[in-house]
This record gives sequence, C-alpha cells and structure tokens, in this order.
Amino acid sequence: RARMVEQGLDALVSDDPAKALGQAQGGGLIGSQLLRAIGTPAQTVDLVSPYFVPTPQGVQAFAHLRAQGIRVRILTNALEATDVAVVHAGYATYRKPLLAQGVELYEMRRQAPDYAQDEERERLKLSPLGSSGSSLHAKTFAVDGQRAFVGSFNFDPRSLLLNTEMGLVVESPALAQAISQSFDAHIPERAYRLSLHADGRLRWHSGVGN
Repeated sequence: RARMVEQGLDALVSDDPAKALGQAQGGGLIGSQLLRAIGTPAQTVDLVSPYFVPTPQGVQAFAHLRAQGIRVRILTNALEATDVAVVHAGYATYRKPLLAQGVELYEMRRQAPDYAQDEERERLKLSPLGSSGSSLHAKTFAVDGQRAFVGSFNFDPRSLLLNTEMGLVVESPALAQAISQSFDAHIPERAYRLSLHADGRLRWHSGVGN
C-alpha cells in the first residue's frame, strides 16, 4: 500500500495502487497526504498546473486561504496553448469565482514553435517551471517561499479521483522561492493575466504592466 514517506522535513507522497480499482481512501490518497506534508500556509501559495480544474471544493479552499490574507497565484495553460481543450473548458467555469475571491490567475500563452530559432526558444523558457514545445507541462507549487511540491499530480478531478499519482514535497527555500520569483520575473512576460471588469466580464492582459 502507498503511504507518505518522510525523511527529515521532506516527504514522498503517492497514491495507493488500489485507487485504480476504486478501493483506496483516506491516507492512501495523495490529496490527504499533500495536505499533511505542506502544512498550513501562512503567506503565499504559488501553483503551476497545465490541467487545472479546481472543482467547487477547490474554489472554496482557495477562498478560505484568501480570507486569511494569503496570496494565491495560479498558472495554467491558455486555450491557445493547451493540448487538452476539454480540460480547459472544465477550468474555464471557475475563472470568475476564483478571481472574485482575489486569486491571481495567469494563463500561459502559446510559446515559440518548433521551427523558431534556438535563441528565441531559449528566451521564452519559463525556468524553473519549464515548458515543452508550445505549452506548459510543469506540475508544481510553492508555499511561503519555504516548501515546494514537484510531481505528476494535477489539480483536477482525474488526478484526485482516478489516476495514481506521485510527487515529492521538499523543504527547499531555494526551489520554493525560484517558483515564486517566476511569477514576478518570467510569467507576466509569457502569460495572460486575468481580471474581472466592473461589469463582471473577464479581461486578459498581455505583457508586463498591462
């Protein structure tokens, strides 16, 4: 059976293989292990997921963080960059509720095509988040600039309920701060920043300062 394996302040989290048969629950699921491993955020949560579908429960959880004054920033693929349009459609229904709670949403634009010059592809990299081809693939988050998760888990129902996933939660200020700093230094140049117009319409802002 899968379980959370801890060494010092680090933790390997994984689903029980029985999840594929619908027979895993509680501590055998990566979701509950992640909650234990990351602890209680105090200041910031910076999340990167190419296939982000928070569900109503996820929106409620992010709203709870915002109510405590915790800054929440999320990067996922824009429709032009995703390779699974149906997942993007599932995410799209949650954009307005998340923005209304003060969550900062970014959607990664389509990046340089394969035929672009090497220098252009290098310039468009989202290090340390990474991209492959034209879309985002990294699955990671940072908490309080201290702890970071890297693994296969997407914040969507399939990862939560169906797929067997694995990841590592590490106490690494260097990695966590690198992820967070990408939201300051790299992401605004490569992604759309979303906002809500006064009349409730969504707005996409492209580029730093827009």
